[in-house]
Amino acid sequence: TYEEVYIEESIKMNWVFVDETKKIDAYLCKKATTHFRGRDYTAWYTEDIPVSIGPWKFHGLPGLIIEISDSTSEVSFTIEKFEYPYKNPIKITSYQGDTMTPEQYIDVRNEARKKSDKFFTAKLLSKLPRGASIELTKDGNNEIEKNI
Repeated sequence: TYEEVYIEESIKMNWVFVDETKKIDAYLCKKATTHFRGRDYTAWYTEDIPVSIGPWKFHGLPGLIIEISDSTSEVSFTIEKFEYPYKNPIKITSYQGDTMTPEQYIDVRNEARKKSDKFFTAKLLSKLPRGASIELTKDGNNEIEKNI
């Protein structure tokens, strides 16, 4: 079972505007770059849709972020479809549960992963011959956010 928790974080994007444009579908997009949580990102946004939002945690540009990717192309987001202006009402509710910082969440998540790894190893060893051993390996940091 999962416990619902609100992660409270304040994110400030330090955008660098680049004098470059490209057309994405019907929109003339401008380029901006930022460094965020261990990665360098390039965003393409359009001022034709004057909302300061984008995918995932990205925001703060003078238009909708249509496309954004990191310098290694490991992480990328592209808006495939959107409705503007949005015609249906949006219900916003206030969260009343527990809150934690991103750092606290990472600690809780890492502890849960350790327990899960321990359970997995014990379960697998119970199916293997006596004397068998298992070593779980990690392939480095495969998280989108390399640091907080």
